[in-house]
Amino acid sequence: MPKPYTCELRKETLIALKKGRWQLGGKRRPTNWVPQTVKRSDGFEDYHTHYSARQLLEDELSKGVEVFEMSLDHPPNGTGYYFEIPIKDSVEKLYVKFEIVSGCVIGRSFHISEKKDKI
Repeated sequence: MPKPYTCELRKETLIALKKGRWQLGGKRRPTNWVPQTVKRSDGFEDYHTHYSARQLLEDELSKGVEVFEMSLDHPPNGTGYYFEIPIKDSVEKLYVKFEIVSGCVIGRSFHISEKKDKI
């Protein structure tokens, strides 16, 4: 049974990130983690790095971004969590997806959202 993204799970995710319990997916967990394709809006560099993407995940969770639960195909019956946030000075949104496995946060997606709003 999937575990909804509760306040307790948010705390668990933030603790794991702060302790460095973090990795990217692999063969069993396909990943579309491409921060170098997403412009930064904080003025430090033009594009995100793996580190700044992980930091953005932590920052957004700390600020209370709304997180949605989803079923994953890989691994079968897995549960993932995602959110989308607007990108400053752009009509596009950033899509971020992650898993929590045994107290470790696994980054799965960090890219421009492929969803298109209907006009």
